[in-house]
Amino acid sequence: MKRIVFFVILLFVSTMVYGQEGLGFTTGNDIFDDWKHFKKIYLEGSEDLEDLPGSQQFTKFVKATVETLQIIILNECKCKPQIILFDFPYGVTLGQVCAVTGKYLEDHPERLHEFAIISIINALNKAWPAKKK
Repeated sequence: MKRIVFFVILLFVSTMVYGQEGLGFTTGNDIFDDWKHFKKIYLEGSEDLEDLPGSQQFTKFVKATVETLQIIILNECKCKPQIILFDFPYGVTLGQVCAVTGKYLEDHPERLHEFAIISIINALNKAWPAKKK
């Protein structure tokens, strides 16, 4: 359990470099603008190259967060996870994970001040709830 706490704190600290207003933790507000760029390119078919960097930044942040959470949980639980935050069905793509996260940010503007990591966990748990054992 101590390792999970340590790695979650490490994940929060590592997100400090993402903040657009200088140093600080990454919030939903920080990634919301990048979500708009992702949405334009991948969901609306925009070919505007100005949307590409923001879209890529959003994708990388979501992917890094999900992968880090999976590594923390698998390492702590010796590859038999006891803690399951969300349960992806077979075949889920990174694009779908990003779309679910972005939709959650749009649907919950009152929570954009919270850590972006928390928003990602909430979004994925709402879309793919953890199965109870």
